[in-house]
Amino acid sequence: MLTELRVRNFAIVEDGSLSLGHGMTAFTGETGAGKSLLLDAITLLLGAKARSNLVRFGANHAEVEGVFDVSKDAAALRKAQDLGFPFDEGQDGLLLVRREISAADGKNRIWIQGRSATRAQLQELLGDWVEISGQHEFLRLGREEYVLGVIDQFGVLREEVRDFAQGFREYDQMRTELTRLETEETQRASRLDFLQFQVEEFEKAGITADVPAEEERLASLRARLGSVEKIRLVLETARVLLEGSDEGDNPGALSSLGKVVKELRTLGAYGENFAAGLKTAEEVESCASDLLDTVHQLIGSLEADPEALESADAKLSQLNRLKRKYNTDSAGLVEIIEKARQELAAVQGAGPRLLALRAEVERRAKALEQASDALHLRRVKAAETMGTQWENDLRVLGMKQARFDLRIEKLDEFRATGRTRVRALFSANAGQPPAPLEKVASGGELSRVMLALKHIVAGRSEIGVYLFDEVDSGIGGETAHAVAARLRKIATDNQVLVVTHLAQVAAYAHTQFRISKLTEKGKTRTLVEPLPESVRPAEIARMLGGSESKAGQQLAREMLNKAAESSPARSSPPKASAKGNGNKSNGKKTAPGKSRRSEGRA
Repeated sequence: MLTELRVRNFAIVEDGSLSLGHGMTAFTGETGAGKSLLLDAITLLLGAKARSNLVRFGANHAEVEGVFDVSKDAAALRKAQDLGFPFDEGQDGLLLVRREISAADGKNRIWIQGRSATRAQLQELLGDWVEISGQHEFLRLGREEYVLGVIDQFGVLREEVRDFAQGFREYDQMRTELTRLETEETQRASRLDFLQFQVEEFEKAGITADVPAEEERLASLRARLGSVEKIRLVLETARVLLEGSDEGDNPGALSSLGKVVKELRTLGAYGENFAAGLKTAEEVESCASDLLDTVHQLIGSLEADPEALESADAKLSQLNRLKRKYNTDSAGLVEIIEKARQELAAVQGAGPRLLALRAEVERRAKALEQASDALHLRRVKAAETMGTQWENDLRVLGMKQARFDLRIEKLDEFRATGRTRVRALFSANAGQPPAPLEKVASGGELSRVMLALKHIVAGRSEIGVYLFDEVDSGIGGETAHAVAARLRKIATDNQVLVVTHLAQVAAYAHTQFRISKLTEKGKTRTLVEPLPESVRPAEIARMLGGSESKAGQQLAREMLNKAAESSPARSSPPKASAKGNGNKSNGKKTAPGKSRRSEGRA
């Protein structure tokens, strides 16, 4: 339940705080006193879009803070933990939500459990935990998805519906993939031929991961084999220069070096100074001799290999053709064949994959069809029971001739919600055929229709708080008493907050707040007063139009006594204060405190 609501610089409220309890709470007051601000503040705590006009004139920003007791709601506790908003030790399941709205642009900041949050997270956490029923909520009865959701709620089918929706989403994804593969199947054969040709072409050309290194080796080999005669001529020239020619006109460097050594040796008798020159000459002669041996070896190893040269030419020519064709280098050719092989494997595997996926889609379609048929039957049964209870409740609420028909049809194909279509048809008078509810019911009738709906599903609802905003408009007399009794009954297991102008409804509330507006020194003040039992008769008498009359106050006391006898006593009365006792710093958590004054002011 909502245990505490605090606002600061919110519309015409400067600083106010309400402490709320279990059961049914009524908010009463003259028109325009600011009762609708309660609705605005709570919807903000549920994730409604912020508006800059909610900031009090002259203030920089507005603040709204709420404390929810979710200690008995395991799902809400778990969801808060999953979203990253854990409960501190000693919090006892108290969930703190705070919003700050800027006057400049309407932008806002949100804190949950003192941690920064987004509006989407707030909506996910509390969007379904408080249900607000306004004067125009009956429009929802014209929407098929709303009525179907109510039937599922009444029939305790929501978990089954969620499971079905998850299965449908998976099936729909597979069906989309199947359609894509079937569309591609027509192009698969031609693509397969192309890829096979490309891979074969590359393999014949010997395109492997080693192609860049192989290309360099082949180029070197071709250059060497193609220049054998040139190499032979150079080596032969070197040999002649070292060894000399056969004609004798060129003795050769090696012969000349031998003569140099021989002559230098004759100088040894003239002292050791000539020994260094002799040594050098001998070393040069030795090196020249080694060089001549090397040249002879190279000449001997030289031999033309036309076949090897032709093979290298052919391979390089094929490689260059592919590089020109695909406008890339040898490394790029390697990438192309690797991608072609991967795609070829995928295309070759598409046939079996297509068959397997088609079979899986058919299997899931049959399973979903069976599940949707079973869900439809359970919805039909739930709708029959709910429709009967709905009619009975309407008769208790003064509509003796009312007929309610939840018309259910079975769709040919299932969708995310199953294969059920439903329409809410209504007739208020005997002899009048049922017609779409939103077209034939008056405002007062619609209010009672919605109230009856809330009553019959409240016991099976996941809702924690019901807020009724003048849904009792257009009714009076005994019907008003019946409406009030229904609201009080809903409050047996739920927290019910009611904004009302009806004395009968206010009398049935466990607790009551009076909201009024005063102007002092050119400024407007909104008073939010929790009414003790001794004061309530006067307020209810005022609502009856006879606040100064003893008879009016006596009637008010009788109404209160009648309401008190209709159900167990209420819980401790809530409080209101002029100064919100919540934390004023950015997002810091505070536990709900006690109220300090008896009114909220602006």
